[in-house]
Amino acid sequence: MREHTRFFGLLALPALLLAACAPEGQDGATTGAEADAAEAPPTQRPTTQPGFSDWDMDGDASLNEQEFGQWAQEEGPFDTWFGEEGVDFEQIHQDLHSAIDMNSDGTVDESDWSAGIRELFGNEDPGQWSEWDTNGDGELDEEEFTQAIETSGLQERMDEDGDGTVTEAEVQTFFFNLMDRNDDGRLDTTEWNSGREMWFGDDGMM
Repeated sequence: MREHTRFFGLLALPALLLAACAPEGQDGATTGAEADAAEAPPTQRPTTQPGFSDWDMDGDASLNEQEFGQWAQEEGPFDTWFGEEGVDFEQIHQDLHSAIDMNSDGTVDESDWSAGIRELFGNEDPGQWSEWDTNGDGELDEEEFTQAIETSGLQERMDEDGDGTVTEAEVQTFFFNLMDRNDDGRLDTTEWNSGREMWFGDDGMM
């Protein structure tokens, strides 16, 4: 009987040592949830991304221009457009071409153009497709797109005060007005979502 007692005592010794080494208030056991969290790669762990409500400071279910500007300052969708020498229109043209290129194949066809230019120009007349597709191949490469954008007066439209210089604040105002389809001075969730998808999605300027 004494030998059996000694045997079971030896079996229990490792458990006693683990319990003694555990931090105060813990028994050394790991729950299933704790184990899953520890083993999950960082990309699978819960994260919180800023959403519409994070920028809707006054809680009225819409974004005014100031709130949109706060979003632009913190998220930086236009950061690559401005440097020490001012606005980089070459970069703007490239990014707009990318945003309008719906299938991301490097070119803008007439279908892309019809949808994207309608968004970009609003009530303004962008001209005819043939005036953009100068070589008549049914596609706009970046060079054709840039040439047409430059002659369309986009820079002048962005330059709100007409001083010949486009500032980041003016670009923010330009895109706020672009996304504000009903011209009520606010972006509701529908305008916000459609504008973000069009101009600031994975293939856009973000």
